[in-house]
Amino acid sequence: MKILSLFDIVDLHVLQEMQDSFSTVTKLAMVIVDYRGKPVTKYSNFTNFCKFMRSNSICRKLCFDSDAYAGIKAARNSEPYIYSCYAGLVDIAIPIVFQGQMLGSILAGQVRTSDEDFPEHILDDREMADRYLNREEAKKLLSETPLVKSQDLRDSVKMIHIFSNYIVEMGISKSAQRELAEKNERLKHEMDVKVSLEKTLRESEIKILRSQINPHFLFNVLNNINNLAMIEEADKTSEMVYTFTDMLRYTMQNDSSNEVTLREELNYVKQYLTIQKMRFGSNLKYVIFADEYLLDIPCPFMIIQPLVANSIDHGLFQSRNQGTVRVSIEDNGEDILITVFDNGEGMDQKIIDEILYGNESSIPSKTGMGIGLINIDKRLMYQYGKDARLQISSELGKYTKVQIHLPKKEVDYENSSRRRRIFGARSY
Repeated sequence: MKILSLFDIVDLHVLQEMQDSFSTVTKLAMVIVDYRGKPVTKYSNFTNFCKFMRSNSICRKLCFDSDAYAGIKAARNSEPYIYSCYAGLVDIAIPIVFQGQMLGSILAGQVRTSDEDFPEHILDDREMADRYLNREEAKKLLSETPLVKSQDLRDSVKMIHIFSNYIVEMGISKSAQRELAEKNERLKHEMDVKVSLEKTLRESEIKILRSQINPHFLFNVLNNINNLAMIEEADKTSEMVYTFTDMLRYTMQNDSSNEVTLREELNYVKQYLTIQKMRFGSNLKYVIFADEYLLDIPCPFMIIQPLVANSIDHGLFQSRNQGTVRVSIEDNGEDILITVFDNGEGMDQKIIDEILYGNESSIPSKTGMGIGLINIDKRLMYQYGKDARLQISSELGKYTKVQIHLPKKEVDYENSSRRRRIFGARSY
């Protein structure tokens, strides 16, 4: 539980004004201290006698020890404690407790009573202060301290106790209002994320509808092209058409709200990279590896391929040099770590910040760099919360690394000795 202070629950300027007013009415010296006995308000009506005694280090320590003892005793009994200090004055300690936590005390008193003696608690080293108490100046100042009736003192204690309860009530109200404001702020942020994601999804659906072609017609055409390529013995063309057909089937069978397995996502990435390899030839190398036992875990549809596409289109292609893309899925202990790394053009920190802030308008329009990353980041936050956001590191002219931390779900570890089998761990 968080340790609270008086600063957390009440305005100290208001507290000071209220203390000064009560001190004037009751004729009592008064100060409010925290749970360590440290004053948080300025002294009200502090007597000249106490000022004189506290000018000496020994007496000052006795005064502080006396206040601390009284505050603890009042807190333990959950009620005001009236006592006589080592110098013979009557003091009061009233606890300030909030949600079972001791926040401090109201210390008041520095008066004499004419009709009743209150118990004095014994302090170590008391005799060391006697020579100061026996001074003529001290005796004179002591005689000038206020003289009150014990009943008037008890009435004042009741009034101050009510004041203490009011402080706590103000604290409860302030704390509740602060918690409500924080909850409203979190809810507003979640609603903003949801609205933004829904807008992105609607725009994506519109784009899909605009480009929609009858699937049966499309697959028939691709099948005919594949057959023609086989007749003409164009093996590479046939392989590309076959791979592309598989990719289309995967995308048409799912939508952005679906969950698939990491195995399916990785197969799709491999098909995509196979086609890109045909396009770039020896200028593109890629490596895919994964912990086999993680591959049947569900994940959002199309969560890895856009990262790979971004690496090729805005990393390797922009650099116009031979490049490598590495895709990995690993057990990270508390979660699953998906990493896409390329040694391409990289991007500066400003672009990374714009992606993570979701500011599409600031991304260079001619390249579209990062738009796919923004959409993935929003989807991850919407489905798993802010802890699952993209992590991007890059250095211009050297590399870009994008990582996703997916929460673990239950996995059947059938054979722990096979937990490190690697999926496709070789270069292409």
